[in-house]
Amino acid sequence: MNWTQSLSPAWAMNAKASYNRINLARSLGARFATPRLFMGNFSQANIGGFLTALPGDLPFDPTLNSQFTGPINLFQGSLDFSGPWRNQQFRLGAAYFYTQDNRRVGSFQNGQFIFGPSLPQALNNLLLGQVSTFQVAVNPQGALPGQTVALPLAQPDFSRSLSSHDFSLYFSHNWRAHPRLNVVWGLRYDFYDTPRARNGQVLFNFIPGAGTDIFTQVRNGQLQSAGSLSEGSLYKRDWDNIAPRIGLAWDVTGDGRTSLRAGYGITYVSTFNTVAGYYQSTPNFAIVSLTANTGTTGVIPLSTANFGPLAGTTGTVTLPGTLVRGIERNIDTPFVHFWNVSLERELARNTVAAVRYTGSAGRDLLTVYNVNRPGSAAAFVGDPNPTARLNPQFGPIYFLRSDGRSNYNALLVELSNSTWQTIGLQFSARYRYAKANDNVPASLGSSFGNFGGSFAPGLVSPFNPDFDYGPADYDLRHRFIGSFDWEVPFEKIGDRFFGGSGSAIARQVFGGWQLTGIISANHGAPFTVFNCAGAATAETPCPRLVLTGEIDREGLEGSRPDPSVPNRFVFIDPAQTTGGVITPGNVFGPFPAGATGRNFFRGPGFWNVDLGVGKRFRFTENSSVRFRGEFFNAFNHPNLFVPASVDVGSSSYVPAFKSGRRQIQLAMKFVF
Repeated sequence: MNWTQSLSPAWAMNAKASYNRINLARSLGARFATPRLFMGNFSQANIGGFLTALPGDLPFDPTLNSQFTGPINLFQGSLDFSGPWRNQQFRLGAAYFYTQDNRRVGSFQNGQFIFGPSLPQALNNLLLGQVSTFQVAVNPQGALPGQTVALPLAQPDFSRSLSSHDFSLYFSHNWRAHPRLNVVWGLRYDFYDTPRARNGQVLFNFIPGAGTDIFTQVRNGQLQSAGSLSEGSLYKRDWDNIAPRIGLAWDVTGDGRTSLRAGYGITYVSTFNTVAGYYQSTPNFAIVSLTANTGTTGVIPLSTANFGPLAGTTGTVTLPGTLVRGIERNIDTPFVHFWNVSLERELARNTVAAVRYTGSAGRDLLTVYNVNRPGSAAAFVGDPNPTARLNPQFGPIYFLRSDGRSNYNALLVELSNSTWQTIGLQFSARYRYAKANDNVPASLGSSFGNFGGSFAPGLVSPFNPDFDYGPADYDLRHRFIGSFDWEVPFEKIGDRFFGGSGSAIARQVFGGWQLTGIISANHGAPFTVFNCAGAATAETPCPRLVLTGEIDREGLEGSRPDPSVPNRFVFIDPAQTTGGVITPGNVFGPFPAGATGRNFFRGPGFWNVDLGVGKRFRFTENSSVRFRGEFFNAFNHPNLFVPASVDVGSSSYVPAFKSGRRQIQLAMKFVF
């Protein structure tokens, strides 16, 4: 609903109200909960290039461990005023947002068995009928880890309702500083509420305890209800989200053919959707997490029961360590600096060239990592048990913090034309050189583990986030894309042979032809090399490789085929380096010199050409038939690809695979 009111001949008021309801569902439906089996905590385990699929829901991706049903409701209202004053334009206003998340999130509704941290260990455990880790959601009956619960166990109540109240204040000023110079600046303030539980639910947060360092604080930490904290909520509200913005446009030559534009600004991002999708901690909900040969847990047998080793109908059982999700109490609102400079010049009629520079810097970005891994107590507080956790009462403790950062810089050169020399040709060509670094994977969901694993180890070093700072997952240094659309003037050629201009034969046979195409090429994408044979458990991140000599980070010249596996190629062979590659001694740090960072290596380049050919037959002025043939990957060129993360614990080299084939699509369309 929108209401616009003229307050004077120049000033106007605009009021708007909107309501959105999103109800996407991914649920078991009529099926009952059954266990899911996976080789390891990486999303695409393969044997000889073939993906493995074991029994269970969504067999190719252990990261999707939740079913959800129910709506997300969003109400938005805004009121602003705009108008001129002394030949300057002003706008000021306010907006209010109410979000309500009523989704029923079935986190680990299906029990999840993971065979091992590496493929060889996983295959061995499969033959032995045992697993490395097991997780499932249960109703803890009000008990804490170490206390007894009655059998049979039941699934928890997955329903929940979270809400937040946010508002924004904004002001902008458009100033015509000179007939050829326009300046726009503004200021915005955003307030983001913390998620609130509705319908009498009580939320709990993991609160670090007393201690002189973070390790002892984790060791002494406890779960506390949000209401018992001094701030009365999951975390403290961030009140200083002030975002300035400024931009200018300058007609450099005064003839409208050369323009210079520049801008800078800050934007803040609400944490509600991330927290609401990540967080679930209530008295009637717990995720049991068992890691073999850790603490009091021994061998975990494989089972067809959804509750695994906790299945039973009578008696009692001790509630083992549970998975805990915590949020830093002083978490900051993520924000991004962004800036750009653009110079455009009309070289000829309808032909424009441009040079642009753009950049951004993300700060206080959200990260998730497990601060209570097996072996962390031995590494940080000197516990004699090599598999002990910092906090022995709980299992994994996934902590949401705002210590992520990103930096992006790009130079773009563009050339485009809408009607080239009156021959019906339109084209564009764009080249970009860019560099992107961060310590946060492309999405918060994918930060759940080196390989997107269900145990979400996140950063390799949870207490040293800078160790994971490196090329971003989307860091493609060089990229070119060009396109053309040509209404081929064959009709003019046909006129010379079939009776002069405008003949019916020339029009039907030679007229109406169209050629289109898209040409794209880019530098290789970065990837990380791990050695999961050095991982203690599937919950422990796989250590990265340590170089002891020179190595080709971008692969061998002319990657050679692997004679033992069809369509597999040797991309990087450590045996051909001067020093070879070894595995680091631990995953807790300090790390030795030569330890490779995240996305240290880079895959092969990519190029592709798509073409289209079309012909129009016109019957009358308002009706015609159009035939079109589209050729995707027109030259039938297979590109070489490397997996996003490579485990050389089960392979002596970094493999690559070729993929891509020509696809032809034919279509007919009747226009009237």
